[in-house]
Amino acid sequence: MNSTPAVVGAAEGLRLRFPGAWREIPLRDAAVTAEAVRRLVVESIGRADDRARLRAEVRERLLSAASAARAANADRFVIALEAVTGLPIPAFLGVYTPGLDVSAATSAAAAEVMSVVITALGALPGEDGSERYSTGESEVLVTSREDVVVPEMPPGVDIDPDEVRNLLIDFWMTVPGERRVVLLSSSSPAIDLREPLFNLYRAIVSTAEWSSS
Repeated sequence: MNSTPAVVGAAEGLRLRFPGAWREIPLRDAAVTAEAVRRLVVESIGRADDRARLRAEVRERLLSAASAARAANADRFVIALEAVTGLPIPAFLGVYTPGLDVSAATSAAAAEVMSVVITALGALPGEDGSERYSTGESEVLVTSREDVVVPEMPPGVDIDPDEVRNLLIDFWMTVPGERRVVLLSSSSPAIDLREPLFNLYRAIVSTAEWSSS
């Protein structure tokens, strides 16, 4: 399988390095996205008849996440194949340029911009489970929540899918020297792996680089 060792957020010049193996799913066209997901599922699960239900459920789960990222104008969307050697962790990550208004920041200093972000999001770092910290030239706000979804099966697939609980983790990063932020938004059904997932994304964010730096 192809892996993606780095992803460049086109709008912001953000470069992210990913441990293990990840697959980038193209978002430029719905049909291209669907075909990329189909190929990934076949490569990962195979074509055996007794795995048809699993293929359908995984395909719909991946396609739903990729389609949501596309609809939200994500710059990039990647899927973890093996975040840690020998340990597959199901996780998705979208890189966004959010339309969050941070013009109220008194300067482009990271701390000033992040204070506006926190106010706009209504976050309470240290009290509501969110966390604020600095890395490199950026300040970061981490928020998380859980949701429950029921995947919709593709036409012609007569399967009653199970509910899926997802852990959603968002990393809001200030852009150095600018009144702007980038959002790294992740989703994973592996809610029992909360701490490993947090540590994984913290490691990714800590190695982020900006092309303008």
